[in-house]
Amino acid sequence: MEFIPFFQRQSATAGRETRSVTLFENNELNIHPGTYALVESFCIDDTCDCRKTMIAFVDIASNRVAAPIGYGWESAAFYTKWLHGDSEMGAEMAGSYVESGATQSVYSTQWLAWWKDMIVSDEKYRERIRRHYRLFKNQEAGVPRPQVAAEEYGSYPRKMKIGRNEQCPRGSGKKYKKCHGHG
Repeated sequence: MEFIPFFQRQSATAGRETRSVTLFENNELNIHPGTYALVESFCIDDTCDCRKTMIAFVDIASNRVAAPIGYGWESAAFYTKWLHGDSEMGAEMAGSYVESGATQSVYSTQWLAWWKDMIVSDEKYRERIRRHYRLFKNQEAGVPRPQVAAEEYGSYPRKMKIGRNEQCPRGSGKKYKKCHGHG
């Protein structure tokens, strides 16, 4: 599955609703201090109904992913059926986990522990993620999304973040902020 950030399809909503967390020196998680955006990404296949997201904890100062965390909000039975009987992977996809297909940082396990505590205690945020999924997949009634071929998006950058003034990596010749980074 290829994932792209929610903001690439729903920039206005993402601009209003993307969460961030600020960690100070000597924080209880023992994570480098700074402000981190919780960037949601979803599968680009609009026919796929995986009902999961990848949350990238992005250090805003360095524009680098500190930890990619997977979150599936359905039951293990749902994912096992969706995976045609793979109960081991189905169990892993239910709930929160370190995203095995992405580059991890030394802080991934700390971010996962924080995420699990936060997501369990915040039903409104869990519902927001499910609503973002429906918007992204064009399942939210009355909310249009441009119909763009998946090839135009490319895959989610797992090892680097693109600066707003850098060239768009998708070959348009424009700066990222004037192409895919607008909003």
